[in-house]
Amino acid sequence: MNQASREKLQEINKRIHNDPIAFAEVMLGVTLHPGQEEWIKHSTKRINILRPGNRYGKTFVAAIKHVWHCMCKPRLDGKVLTNNEWLRVEYQVLNFGPTYELGRGALQMARDIVQGNILLPTGETNKSLLKDWAIVEDRCDAAQMPYLKFVTGAQLLGRSYSEMGKAFKMKGLAYVAGDECADIDELWTFVNNTLLPRVVSFNGTIDLVGTPQPEGHDYMRMIEMAEEEMTHPDYEEKGMFYTQKGRMYDNIFLPKIAIQEIERIADPIMREQIINGEYVEVGDKYFGFERIQNAVDSSLFLMEYGLPGRLYITSADFAGGESVWADYTVILTVDYTEEPYKIVSYKRFKGGDIPIPMQYKMVEEIVKSFNSKLIIDSSALGGKNALAFLGHLNPISQEYGPTKSSTLKADMLATLKITLDGGQSTSRHREREYINGEWIEKNNDWGLIKFPEIGSLVSELQNYKLDDEKIRNDSVMALAMAIFYIERRRPKTIRKRALDLDFLSI
Repeated sequence: MNQASREKLQEINKRIHNDPIAFAEVMLGVTLHPGQEEWIKHSTKRINILRPGNRYGKTFVAAIKHVWHCMCKPRLDGKVLTNNEWLRVEYQVLNFGPTYELGRGALQMARDIVQGNILLPTGETNKSLLKDWAIVEDRCDAAQMPYLKFVTGAQLLGRSYSEMGKAFKMKGLAYVAGDECADIDELWTFVNNTLLPRVVSFNGTIDLVGTPQPEGHDYMRMIEMAEEEMTHPDYEEKGMFYTQKGRMYDNIFLPKIAIQEIERIADPIMREQIINGEYVEVGDKYFGFERIQNAVDSSLFLMEYGLPGRLYITSADFAGGESVWADYTVILTVDYTEEPYKIVSYKRFKGGDIPIPMQYKMVEEIVKSFNSKLIIDSSALGGKNALAFLGHLNPISQEYGPTKSSTLKADMLATLKITLDGGQSTSRHREREYINGEWIEKNNDWGLIKFPEIGSLVSELQNYKLDDEKIRNDSVMALAMAIFYIERRRPKTIRKRALDLDFLSI
């Protein structure tokens, strides 16, 4: 081999060692779709969350990352000095699921990829350069403790999370991937107590994958944490979370016509989960999926300042604590000048992130920026103090907390729900007719509240249940306070131009 050939080979080796996408193409003979490539490029934070629709290829992309780790051992870079050490040092990666059957899925997929048994869109199977030599021990079909051992000495383990991961609590892991994580109870506790300590020695990462489910409260909370963190100016340097959505349509290797047919056949609500990986309301959620989706208007945007002559109200619900699961402070502003009402400002942050005096200052600045009225939840200590600090703004005080009137809280939530359906409006009221076994909307432009696609607000509204204290509701109650006061003071006869009357002054 001449010098040029050696240099080219070294360049290829370096490329596949540092890039799982290149490794998949060169060594495994497979091409990832754009959504999978985006996931691999960005899922480098400590905790990464993928929330895809069905047939996205989530198990496939997890298997690719597992095989790359096992063959290249990237977490040993800079930690060993010789090839013998590189081969001898224990290097393990883990795929887990709620059951062993789900935990072994990525192992079986990894074996098929390595052995060239993946059917490509061309009708051929993938041309794997690892076939028949990379896997030296195959126990991925074992009933308990399945694993694959690679020629490098690395092992891919498949486990159930039962008993909070008892089967792998003593192991040091370079990479962890979990499937159907929305189905795991106490996911946050499991990640903190079991997974994070396992990846410390290798400075490893954790991938959590699953379509949001009705009871997956911890999963949804972690997604919210990731979405919030990704907006922080220091995210690239200090961020610990990454999250990404995925649609069935992203998988360009699936026949588009087949997806379209499934979309037409599927239940209108469930197809949002199946196709788009969205959380959907099933069962006893209070507001319902359709109401919230109807209220989202992607053409709207949040503002920093109000416009002259408009009517605004700002609602503030202050946090009750500083722990990661404590209440959030939510400050939102509604423009009620005309129908439909619109959310034009929305701030949400953990109580411990911003000192209390700065929170009050923020509220004051927002009220002045929009020349708005102010309503405060004074149930908690933060709200009571806010009344004193913001007294010069003449805030409206509302107490709906657990020691106050439960009837008032119910009235506020009921008013919000009715307003989402059109409330007292004569032109935006929801009208449905039951025809041939289906509910048909007779008024296509219904609903009295509109807002931009604000992830945390949409999530809270869709998740909200009256009897579930685990569900975060700060945004729900902030919006309910504002809408309750708007609707209670609404004139009986609606003028054509709401600008003629500020009905909150009555």
